[in-house]
Amino acid sequence: GKLRVTVRNGRAGFFTVEELDNAGGVIWDPAKDEPDASIRHVPATASQGPRAFSREQVRAFAEGRAYDCFGAGFERPASHHLTPRIQGGPMQLFQEVEQLDPHGGPWGRGYLRATYDIHGDEWFFPDHFKHDPTMPGTLMSEAGVQMMGFYLAALGYTCTRDGWTFELVPGSPFKAVCRGQVVPTSRKMSYEILVRGLEEGEHPTLWADVLLTVDGRKAFHGRNLGVRLMPNVPLKHAVPALPAPGARAAAQVDGFTFDEVAMLNCAAGLPSRAFGPLFARFDGARNLPRLPSPPYQFMSRVTRCEGPLGGMQVGSEVDIEYDIPANAWYFDDNDLQTMPFAVLLEAALQPCAWLAAYMGVPLHCDTDLSFRNLDGDGTLHRPVYRGDGILRTTARCTSVARNGDIFIESFDVRCVIGDTPIYTLKTVFGHFTAQALSEQKGLPATPADRAAMQATQGAEVDLRAAGNATALPRLAHGQLLVLVRVTGY
Repeated sequence: GKLRVTVRNGRAGFFTVEELDNAGGVIWDPAKDEPDASIRHVPATASQGPRAFSREQVRAFAEGRAYDCFGAGFERPASHHLTPRIQGGPMQLFQEVEQLDPHGGPWGRGYLRATYDIHGDEWFFPDHFKHDPTMPGTLMSEAGVQMMGFYLAALGYTCTRDGWTFELVPGSPFKAVCRGQVVPTSRKMSYEILVRGLEEGEHPTLWADVLLTVDGRKAFHGRNLGVRLMPNVPLKHAVPALPAPGARAAAQVDGFTFDEVAMLNCAAGLPSRAFGPLFARFDGARNLPRLPSPPYQFMSRVTRCEGPLGGMQVGSEVDIEYDIPANAWYFDDNDLQTMPFAVLLEAALQPCAWLAAYMGVPLHCDTDLSFRNLDGDGTLHRPVYRGDGILRTTARCTSVARNGDIFIESFDVRCVIGDTPIYTLKTVFGHFTAQALSEQKGLPATPADRAAMQATQGAEVDLRAAGNATALPRLAHGQLLVLVRVTGY
């Protein structure tokens, strides 16, 4: 019921084999078709020079392994749940990038050239058409769209956009001309992306022409295609719509229930499904500070809230329950019986992050913020054991201070099992902009500290073997083994 595609002045024809074999190809001169002045362009930084990418690197990008494709500077996408990528497998329609130059091309705005070797047994030949196999022109267009996505990724536009997708710009017409064919006897397709413009902002957008050459003949020209990055939530389809049957009751505020589904949405779903419609502004390009995802999320439901949603009210308080699984991974990776302190501390801190969001700190800033723990003073009263059941944490905000776009919040925290105190804590968090985080000075280090860190003492102990010990006491192992070796002592 919704308009998706319109085609105007579409033409097709019937041709003899001789006419097809002697087709003149696309007649187009970029010098006579310079970008329109209305197309905005942000030049790439000077450090981004010409590059080439092997088949293995292109395949890695299609499989979601951006760091394996692009290397240094692309460490962050390795932490993505679902990093932007092109289609893989049979639908990966270019194999090798021979040149990517952000300052190249006929207009000096950017250029990419990629190839695809034809072997004659490609999947699309038997299906298009029977007894007359040719590559569909739609797939020629698709290859160009994939390459434009690759170009945007290579310039770094996907690094901070987990779950986003490449799409054609809606409502923007482009012209496609086919004057050649790809058949089983063809040998090489060469694609060129000629950049007309590059726009930044909330939705980075690339405008370009796509030119396909088949064995030296210009066969396809797509003029002024627009491909943009659009926000999506990487794991929203993995979050259940309803709590599990028999789940314990959860608190409601303004008609919104903060149950296990809301907790999962805090980590990897839609913010409006985590905190209600007040947070719908973060369902798009804006980033809301997130809770950790399973298996490092230790909150099951909110059972009590004090203070208005989004009200920034000091004294706001929350009770949050965590259903401790008897078969939790961290028991097995620790000493089989006790919850590691790292997990208990995380279970105490996560409600602070949730409460800060509930109070609406991100709502009071037009800049995206990150949430970081600064310090704390806590006391462990007794360990948490396998089979303890439910850990209940009460977090209370005791102060909020703001300096520009930086917020500092203090919390009192108490964790109990039943009526038994487990852990009490006073802690401080902050909301920071990306610029503020990049300017952190860190803790002071003396020359002696630096010398000790850099010294090679020749005594190594592999802690992986120690972590696999069967006798107690032993080091944690598996996911909890966060030290690999001792290099000196």
